[in-house]
Amino acid sequence: MKNKLLKPRPTLLWAILLFPFALGAQNFFNLPGPMGTIRSLLKGPNGELYLGSNSKGVFHSMDNGQNWTGLGGNTIMTGRINDLVFDTSGQLVAATEQGGVKKWNGTGWNSINIGLFSTCGILVPIRDLTVAPGGTLFAGAHGYGTCFPVGDVYRFEGSGWASVAAGLANT
Repeated sequence: MKNKLLKPRPTLLWAILLFPFALGAQNFFNLPGPMGTIRSLLKGPNGELYLGSNSKGVFHSMDNGQNWTGLGGNTIMTGRINDLVFDTSGQLVAATEQGGVKKWNGTGWNSINIGLFSTCGILVPIRDLTVAPGGTLFAGAHGYGTCFPVGDVYRFEGSGWASVAAGLANT
């Protein structure tokens, strides 16, 4: 009797190669929640979720997204919420399309817009927020059209914003 080399079957080979990935596979599913497009999602320090919507404000969930409530009865009144962060004091901060930067005080939204560029009767759209390792809050502004032909980066200095990179191209 001759020894024959076993040839692996293609199906078996693929099963062996893909098995480790199947163990780590994740499933995604829809959660009930506010209608509209989600622009940002942030996990809070106690596991709660915060959702910035395209047109309905900021929402909060304490049960992994099964139930949502609008913060302040959605009194943010700024349209699109582009980004959400926590500042060094733990307060929620929102970057908005038409209302600059808003900070949640536990019962309502306060504008922190001193120093942000304003023209054509509106504030520059704030697209991104970040907190630097030293605790400084930065905001990225997006320009568009004739009112805001260029972008900018702002640094929050306690009571207002200072431009640190005016004239950025809109790329």
